[in-house]
Amino acid sequence: MRSRSYLWLSLPIVALSGCSPSEVDVLKTLPMPMTGQQMTVQAAFADHANCKNVEWKAFDERTVTKVKVTCEVKDLEGLRTHLVNLEHTADEQALARFQARQSQSLNQIQRSIETLKERIELGRQKTFTFSPLESLPKHDRYRLNCDEYAEKAQHPLKRIERHETYIKKFCTEGSSTYSAQFCAQARDRYNIEVPQLKSRIDEYMRDMQACKNARASDQERLQAINEERARQVREAEARHAQLLKDYEVEVGRKEAELVQVQNMKSDNQYDLDRAANQKLAGVNKIKSLQMEFVFRMTVDKKEAIIESVSTDFKWDNFDAPAFKHVPSMPMGYDAEDIVRSMINNRKLWDCANDALMCRKVDNTLIPIYILR
Repeated sequence: MRSRSYLWLSLPIVALSGCSPSEVDVLKTLPMPMTGQQMTVQAAFADHANCKNVEWKAFDERTVTKVKVTCEVKDLEGLRTHLVNLEHTADEQALARFQARQSQSLNQIQRSIETLKERIELGRQKTFTFSPLESLPKHDRYRLNCDEYAEKAQHPLKRIERHETYIKKFCTEGSSTYSAQFCAQARDRYNIEVPQLKSRIDEYMRDMQACKNARASDQERLQAINEERARQVREAEARHAQLLKDYEVEVGRKEAELVQVQNMKSDNQYDLDRAANQKLAGVNKIKSLQMEFVFRMTVDKKEAIIESVSTDFKWDNFDAPAFKHVPSMPMGYDAEDIVRSMINNRKLWDCANDALMCRKVDNTLIPIYILR
């Protein structure tokens, strides 16, 4: 039940004495922030579920007077119970995470073994055959028929024959077709073109002979090609056999790794988790929790403003530093969480009713506690 306010008793005295009310008295009568002016600052702290006692103290900071309200939290059983459970289940959670990692590793190794065995099975079914060529391939550079060179030589031969026919016809004196002028022109063309034509014919004949010489060694070339092809097939077969051996060695290594992982009792992360869990011993032994609110007022003293909220946790064997809940120092939980619990008269960190707050305090307090 909220305690009654006896502020009306002090008002006549203040009026008679002519003294103005103190900063604390003015602050108490102002609306509590975040309440929509439905509750005064004094009512927010009076007979509160969280506070054993409340201390009010005004102090000057530069040119502004501020009021510090200190509240000693009186019921921390919900938080203690939560931390006891956290301490008891920490190793179980670490073990569950380790077992999940172990199971994932086992599945990955088993899949690798199955994939390797499938490759080995398919590889054993693969065969390498060599079929020798019975003739040179069509793309061989000596595929040209040697008789084609003789056919090419026929054209210049016919040109020479035409020259000789013209000379015989027009250069035989006494014949009816003799022409001295035409004969002179025919002999000039003959003397110029026939040597060139004969040179071309000689070139074709040399190419034909080279072709015939190359064709004479076709069997040797065919044998060399077949030997090279046979060598390539043997090398491919050897590489394939070595690959199957490598797969079998890898299967053996993976199977040994599978047994090793199956027999693992911990890993590096599990050891680190357990070492951290050991530092949680006694985290549930919270001795006290003090909340400190710093208020200031507007110039006209009609509105209260919360400048900061700090929480100071103390253990039997360790005092955690106070947490300042201000925008420049964000925490796992913030000033609004605390002020809202004050307004709603709700116990702080009652994990049965506010699991989110407990998770926030875990993220904020536990790392500092285990690093002490």
